[in-house]
Amino acid sequence: MQPGEESEDVALDVFTDERRPSIVTTPTSSGNLKGDHDQDDLSLLGQRERRQDSRQAIRRIPLFAWPLLLASLASVSSAGVIFASLPEVPTFTLAAWRLQTTGFLLIPGAIYQYVNVPPGDRQRFHRSLLLILASGAFLAVHFSFWVMAIHHTSLTHALLIASAPPLLIAMGLLVLRKPISLGEVLGTCMGMGGVLLLTGSQNKDGKVTLTGDLSALMTAVFFCGYIVIGSHMRKWLPLFLYASPVTNFAAFLVSFAAVMCHEATFSSPGNAGLFGWTTDKSYLYKIVYLAIVPGLIGHTGLNALLKWMPALLVSLALTSTPLMGTFIGWYVGLAQMPGVWTYCGGTILLMSTIIVIIAGDRREKAAAAADADSAGSCSPKDFGSQVGEVDPAIELELAEKV
Repeated sequence: MQPGEESEDVALDVFTDERRPSIVTTPTSSGNLKGDHDQDDLSLLGQRERRQDSRQAIRRIPLFAWPLLLASLASVSSAGVIFASLPEVPTFTLAAWRLQTTGFLLIPGAIYQYVNVPPGDRQRFHRSLLLILASGAFLAVHFSFWVMAIHHTSLTHALLIASAPPLLIAMGLLVLRKPISLGEVLGTCMGMGGVLLLTGSQNKDGKVTLTGDLSALMTAVFFCGYIVIGSHMRKWLPLFLYASPVTNFAAFLVSFAAVMCHEATFSSPGNAGLFGWTTDKSYLYKIVYLAIVPGLIGHTGLNALLKWMPALLVSLALTSTPLMGTFIGWYVGLAQMPGVWTYCGGTILLMSTIIVIIAGDRREKAAAAADADSAGSCSPKDFGSQVGEVDPAIELELAEKV
C-alpha cells in the first residue's frame, strides 16, 4: 500500500444494507491526516447527536400517553371481535354498515376543513377526486375481504395475516426494483415462512380454512393500495377532507354490491336491510361501537399520540393488535386459544413485520442522511434532528389496520 492510500474494511448493516467503511490510512502529509480526522470526528458527532435525540424523545413522553396508547390499541383490537359476533349478517352488508356509520361521523369534519382550506388546496382537491375515489375503491374491497376472512377463518388467523401490509410493501419494492435494505428482504422471507406455517394449522385450529386465510391475505393486499394513495394525498390534504370522501365512496360501493348480490334491500329490516342496523337495537349498538371505539377513539387516539411518541414506536405497538384481539375474542367466548402451528407461524410473522418496519425506518433515515450530506446544508446538530423527521401519518398507516 502506497503512502496516502486507504484500505477499507466494509461492514454490512443488516437493517439498512448500508456499507460502513473502516478507514485505515497510511502515513502521509499532516494536512491530509488532519482532514480525515476532522471528517471522522464530524461523523461520530452526528451519530452521538442522533442517539441522544432518540433517548430524549423517549424521556419526553408524558406519563398519560402510555395508558392512552394501551386504550387505543385495545380499541383497535376489539373490532375483529365485533365482526365475529355478527356471523348472520352477509359479507357485503356488514362491511357496508361499518363504512356507513364511520363515513357519516366524518362528514362534519370534512365540511369544516373544506370551508377553511386555502383556495389553492381546494382546487387541488377537485383535481385529485379520481385518485381519492380510487382509494375509496381499495378500501371497499379491503373491508369486504376482511369481513369474509372473519366469517371463514379463525379470529387469530384473520388478525395475523391482515397485519402483513409492511411485508407486502417490501415485496412490492423488490418486484419494482426499488431501493430496499437487506433487513427488509430477510424480514419478508421470514414473513412468508410464517404464513406457510399458519396454513399448516388448517385442520388443527378450529374453523381455520384456506378460503378464510386467502381472504385475510387479500385484505392486506388491497389495504396496501389504500396506503399508497393515502401516503401521497395526506402530504397536503387535511385528514377529514381525505378520509370522508374515501370512506363514504367505499360505503356506496359496498352497499351497491350488497344490493346487486341480493344480500340486502332498502326496505328490509334486520340483517336483510341495507340500513338494517338502524332498525334493530342489537345491531345498532354494535355498529355504532365499531364506528366510535375502534374507528374514532382507537385510530384518532393513535394519531394523537404521534404528538408525543415517535412514529416508529406507535407502528411497532400496533403489531400487538393480533395478540390483543385474540385474547379479547377468547375472553368473550368468540375465539379459541390457538394451536401450536398458529403460535409458531404467528410469532414468526409478527417478528418479521417488526424487522421490516425497523429496517425500512433505518433505510429511510440513511437515505435522508445521504441527501443531507450531498447537499452539505446542515450542521451535525441539524443533521441529527432532520434525519429523524418522518411523516407520522404515513408511517402509522403502514402498520395500522382499519
